[in-house]
Amino acid sequence: MSLESRGYTAEWMASQDEAVRVTVEILHRKLSGLDLWRFVSREWKTKRGRLQFECDDVPGLKTKLIELGFTRPADSTKAWESSERAPKLSLHMKHFDGWEDNKVQAHIDRAGFWLARKWWWFPPYPLAQMLHHFFHYKSYLDVERLRDMMDR
Repeated sequence: MSLESRGYTAEWMASQDEAVRVTVEILHRKLSGLDLWRFVSREWKTKRGRLQFECDDVPGLKTKLIELGFTRPADSTKAWESSERAPKLSLHMKHFDGWEDNKVQAHIDRAGFWLARKWWWFPPYPLAQMLHHFFHYKSYLDVERLRDMMDR
């Protein structure tokens, strides 16, 4: 399941700026590591920090996210999202109202909103994590920093 088979060809990459190429690199690594790359059917309007793609099996994607322990995506086809429960480098999947049902966005938040399950019950930890996420809300756009964090 290569990048090229999904529309991220050498020609496509050459036509993009460096930030978009880094976006594809880090999200391919993250999604592949979680066995989610198979749900990326075709490239669709990828932007800095946001891999936007067509997914031919959205119900399967949602099921896999739940199996991986992500937050539960809404049953709606209008708008939904699901976040990895991780304090850093947290994958966030979204579908926006007004998009065709098969369109999905993936991005990586430097500071996740949700902690891993073992700390959910102790209020200071989740509150601190939520505040950390809030202060780094647009961190998904700093793809070079995310790549550096992933390489450590």
